[in-house]
Amino acid sequence: MSEIYKPDFIDIAKKNQVDVKTLDKIFLKANDTLTFEDWQNVLDEVIKFYNNNSEKNEDTDKFISELIFFLEKVVEMFIMNGKSYEEIKDKILEYFSSTEHNLDNIETGDRRKDGKRIPNFSESLEATLERLVVLQEIQKLFSHIVDSIIAGGSLSYGPFYNVRKEKNGTPSSDIDTIMLINNNFFDSEKWSDFIKSDLFTTEQKTNFFERMKIFISFSNGEADILSQKFEVIRDDDRFDVSIHFVQQDVFDKLVMKDVSEEELTSSQDRDVTLLDFREKDFSYKKARQKNIDGELVEFEVNNTREPISGGSIAELPIYMIRNGKYCPGIYQNVILPRCYVFYDKDGSTSQDCNSFYTKVDNLSGNKSVLPSHIRSSVFPVTLQKELL
Repeated sequence: MSEIYKPDFIDIAKKNQVDVKTLDKIFLKANDTLTFEDWQNVLDEVIKFYNNNSEKNEDTDKFISELIFFLEKVVEMFIMNGKSYEEIKDKILEYFSSTEHNLDNIETGDRRKDGKRIPNFSESLEATLERLVVLQEIQKLFSHIVDSIIAGGSLSYGPFYNVRKEKNGTPSSDIDTIMLINNNFFDSEKWSDFIKSDLFTTEQKTNFFERMKIFISFSNGEADILSQKFEVIRDDDRFDVSIHFVQQDVFDKLVMKDVSEEELTSSQDRDVTLLDFREKDFSYKKARQKNIDGELVEFEVNNTREPISGGSIAELPIYMIRNGKYCPGIYQNVILPRCYVFYDKDGSTSQDCNSFYTKVDNLSGNKSVLPSHIRSSVFPVTLQKELL
């Protein structure tokens, strides 16, 4: 076992104010010395430092943001050491339940950014860990049917920070995923794990299979994506699981695999779209996105005019070009800004996502993909710094 780490944070903080640079030094040192054996000791010292200097702290949000990124590294370390998300959840919640690790003094209460409720740390900690547990259960159910799972939304850009429960009249954060299917998707014998599972109700599973049969029956070009929404209920939390099933050729279009950067800076306006088989019409008449400079771009959504059994087909943008500027579409913003590939059978999806990210970053002139994400205003400040 490695030597127990006891960082000298007191020397770092011998000043009148705990400013942003001081916090950067503290977390840099904590990250550099983090090991599987000593994670609790490192976290002890971080929290002890903050509690001893809370009155001096200039930026509580900065501390929380750095803390949640540190927790991400702790979770990654647990995974590398063969632990399940259920085990990780139990360990981390047990740690923060003790009085000495109590973070009540940084619980600033619910806040709002861009109209979105930002939960306090305790709520988001529990909500994030629960969704990671469910996501791992989903991975097991679909392991024979999909080759990769990409998680988007708040679970990607703001774990332990933006992820919230249903509370104070605001809905809970869902799990939003893109799943890359293989040929087993069309083999009824490969669905036994999903059928036997009690994660989703019988009614939800029946509805999904009925819609899946319709999707499979479509002729080429009628629909590119099968989107399905499930509901999960856990203790005092309930949330949706949105799954967007795509085949490799559609995913290649999403990550612009065969699209050159020259095409994406063309002076000619262009909309590249896909057809999404949804349970209901798309919620808005216009899809609002942002271009690479952060300027608002609107796309008029076309839902099917004639009734379709099992739902509706919506034409949605993969990406748009306006006045020579690239603008990512709805599902590209599931992949961006962090390309959180939760499961990848052979590693190819991670490579495709990284290439996509590089292409978008190049389009920004290596300035940042940050302005082009429709939710960038609610990102944790540490992520904003990382993307700049």
